[in-house]
Amino acid sequence: MSMLLEQWEELKLLFMMAKTEDKCFMAEILYDIMKCRAYHAYFTFLDVHLRQVTKVNSLFQSDNVDPAKLLEDLFLLFKNILQIIVIPRKLETVTDGEYTSFGFQEHLMHVSAMHFGYTVEEALSKLDRRDKEDVRERRKTFLVILCSELQKRLPKQITFLKAMVKLSPEIATSQVKPTLVDILQNVQRAEV
Repeated sequence: MSMLLEQWEELKLLFMMAKTEDKCFMAEILYDIMKCRAYHAYFTFLDVHLRQVTKVNSLFQSDNVDPAKLLEDLFLLFKNILQIIVIPRKLETVTDGEYTSFGFQEHLMHVSAMHFGYTVEEALSKLDRRDKEDVRERRKTFLVILCSELQKRLPKQITFLKAMVKLSPEIATSQVKPTLVDILQNVQRAEV
């Protein structure tokens, strides 16, 4: 995605030449997309936010990865996106154990209050009002759907699993041992 953005103007010129000289219909469509600043702004947004998703996804596809690291990275990705779209006051009241059932859709910020970073906001500043609103709505929709999908993938017992990280080999062999109270509180006694 970054390469596409870095070469945006060059690609736009290439498609313009192909549509003019070769009478290529696909080049004409691609040129129309590339000359639209709204598409550039949306691709800038995707570049920034899909980079995080791709990083976590690549961890899930690797052979030698620490499951505790996977859990933590997935959880942090989810929380980071929620910080962009959910009213901060409401997000402050949610505990780690509540994230899997948190109805974040009921507490979304107004689209104009969501800040997506300097690069994305700079790309937005070049658009007219109607295109800005359209791109903002598309970004919001994308992140809400992404959060819904991430939430489905969060383990139901996230508090328990985070406590289980304390049983990793590195911690078990260290000099200072953490308390196991968190783990034991989450273990239910089997009925006899």
